[in-house]
Amino acid sequence: MHRRRTQNNFTYVSPCVKYMIFMLNFIFWLFGGLLIGVGLYAFVDKWQATGLVKVETIYDVVLNISLVMVIAGGVIFVVSFAGCVGALRENTCLLKFYSLCLLIFFLLEMAIAIMGFVFPHTMQSVLEESFTDKIIQTYREDADLQNLIDFAQQEVSWRI
Repeated sequence: MHRRRTQNNFTYVSPCVKYMIFMLNFIFWLFGGLLIGVGLYAFVDKWQATGLVKVETIYDVVLNISLVMVIAGGVIFVVSFAGCVGALRENTCLLKFYSLCLLIFFLLEMAIAIMGFVFPHTMQSVLEESFTDKIIQTYREDADLQNLIDFAQQEVSWRI
C-alpha cells in the first residue's frame, strides 16, 4: 500500500506575516549592529585622541553621543534579534519577549508624551535646569559637544 504523505510543517502563522516580521526585524537588527559599530568607533577614536573619556554622571552618558549610539544600538540589536529569530522559528518565548519589549517602549514613549503635554512648563524647567548647567560646564572641554551645539545653533538661527 502507498502511504500518504503527512505534512509536519503545519503552522498557525501565515507565511506572509512570518517573513514580513522576519525581514523588518532583520533590517532593524542590521541597523542596531551598525549603530553599535559606529558608536564604538567614535568612542575609541575620541578616547585615543583625548586620552580619556569622562563618564561620571548620567549627564556625561547622555551628552556623549557615541555612548548613546552604543546603548541604543545594543537595545535595538537585542530586541530585533529576538523578533527576527522568534518569527522565523515561531518561538513563542522570543516572540513574547519581543512583544513585551515593544509594549514597554510604547508605554514609556506615551508616558513621556503625556507628561510633556500635561506638564509642559515643569518638563521644560526640569530639562533646562538639568542639562543647561552641565552643557555650559562641559562646552569647552568636549570638542564633539561643542561642534554639535554650534551646528544646532547655526541651523536654528538660519531658519528663523
